[in-house]
Amino acid sequence: MDQTWQIIVSVVTAFAAIVALVISIIQISKSNKQSLFERRLNAYLKIRWLKSLCDKNNSFKESYLKEAKEGPILVLDMLFSCMTNNSYLEEIQPVINHVLEPEWQRKYLLKIEELRSLCEEVRLIFPENIGYSLADFIFYYEEMLVSMYKYQIALNHLEKECKELNRPLPTDDSLEKNCRSVVVRNIEGTFELSERLFKEGTLEKTKKVIKL
Repeated sequence: MDQTWQIIVSVVTAFAAIVALVISIIQISKSNKQSLFERRLNAYLKIRWLKSLCDKNNSFKESYLKEAKEGPILVLDMLFSCMTNNSYLEEIQPVINHVLEPEWQRKYLLKIEELRSLCEEVRLIFPENIGYSLADFIFYYEEMLVSMYKYQIALNHLEKECKELNRPLPTDDSLEKNCRSVVVRNIEGTFELSERLFKEGTLEKTKKVIKL
């Protein structure tokens, strides 16, 4: 009788352990799904904010590009402000008027690193056919902001030099022209990829993936 009872206790104990293990696996699975859902939703919202800025400023894009192709961009601060005018990027909105100033540069670098991390994250948390399109858009957006920052440094240096020499701003300075061409390329790339997200329905596909 004692042996039978021991067997029953062992079976019950083993069964309880199995049930506990199954419950633990289910809970971990639910937790992982919830975590993935939150990461995907957070990334999606940030991308929507960036896309919205492209949509709002699309009508002004050509005027900026026209000026950039004709000579130095003297209203770059306006474009930078427009492309950082939301709650996600507003912290670095004044940066373009404070390039290389330590306090502002730190804010700028942290936000750029955040965008680069977001770019890598979306490749990992979304299916490849969605994640890579989203990552390309983020990459160009980040590169656009970086090229604007670098251009402003070059322009400030050129303006200071011209002021000291008491001569007008040249239109053929090699450093300024090189930096300007990078800005133009990144602006065009960013808006082109923003439009592609709409045409290919990538954001709608992203929403469906998040809901699953």
